[in-house]
Amino acid sequence: MRIFLMMLIAIFGLLFLSMCCKDEPTKPPDEIIKNPREYVWTVDTLAYPGSMQVYMKSIWASSPTDVYVVGHNERGFGKMYHFNGISWTDVKLSTAQGGQIDGAIDLVDIIGFGSNDIYAVGEKIYTNPAPPPNFLDSSLIIHFDGTQWREIQIPRMRGLASVWGANSQDVWADGYYGSLYHFDGLLWNRILIDTTLSFGNIFGLSPKDVYTTCARILDKDNQRDSTQYLMYHFNSSSWSAIDSSYEFLGYYQERFGFNLWGTTTSIYSANQAVYKKTGSSWIPILNTGLPFYSIFGTDDNNFFVGGYGNQIYHFNGTDWFQFKQLSDATKFCTSIWCNDKEAFIVSGDGSKTWIFHGK
Repeated sequence: MRIFLMMLIAIFGLLFLSMCCKDEPTKPPDEIIKNPREYVWTVDTLAYPGSMQVYMKSIWASSPTDVYVVGHNERGFGKMYHFNGISWTDVKLSTAQGGQIDGAIDLVDIIGFGSNDIYAVGEKIYTNPAPPPNFLDSSLIIHFDGTQWREIQIPRMRGLASVWGANSQDVWADGYYGSLYHFDGLLWNRILIDTTLSFGNIFGLSPKDVYTTCARILDKDNQRDSTQYLMYHFNSSSWSAIDSSYEFLGYYQERFGFNLWGTTTSIYSANQAVYKKTGSSWIPILNTGLPFYSIFGTDDNNFFVGGYGNQIYHFNGTDWFQFKQLSDATKFCTSIWCNDKEAFIVSGDGSKTWIFHGK
């Protein structure tokens, strides 16, 4: 019996030692973040059955497996597509497809604050009771709550071109002929500034530091011979013009770009060149001789710009790099989304849309 007890003690001792001396589980190595300039790119073509025009204009994502693009399709369907990490599918917005949105619409811009809180803006087409013209556009805002896209009821103005928000309780949308709205967390309110202005792009660094670009056609003897471009700024209480430039009889010297994006500390614009706001001036930081239509990134050391000829450039805080393999004289980049690991680039030729995915 004594020998048996000693054997049990020895066995338990060995088990205890083996448990104490067991190696710690191997931790997975830190995930390597690839240099964006080394991304491998794939391409998807968006098409709707029987459609001759699928023209997507804006992209937003909560993650690389939850991506939305919005735009135009002449058939009335295929205005929005969703990517789940594997494939792109048409988002069935129309009541004819089982959705909640009725009537003819076009979408231009999209932004979200999570996978169940997304806004898209554009225009709703309706019959003019006193033609001509036979049809008119009105402001359209739709919202996704994680289950359905629904139209937001707002005072009717003209079509919208852009949407941005500091958070889900502070959202701006603007567009043509003075169309400007603000969401305060409870209601969408119409903001009246100037109905001769057509707003183009809105973006902010904070709720108290918001910018928008706009244009005004100036008539002289009904010749419509010049255009005034303005930069407006919101300082938490009111909007005011802070910069301007003119186009007169084809002559135009740009002071700032029409497309906006920024970080917590800096704001950039892009059009005929890429500019960085420095004090009261806009300093060009990239000029290729071709226009840029999109700018987006994660911070000052990681952002992309894209434009005519599908020219796509990346800035790393020090220098610019062009993705020459994406260049194509027949295409132009309309929108970009990225995080620190992947990038999506929306490209089109006015009829077809291609999505370039780099990772």
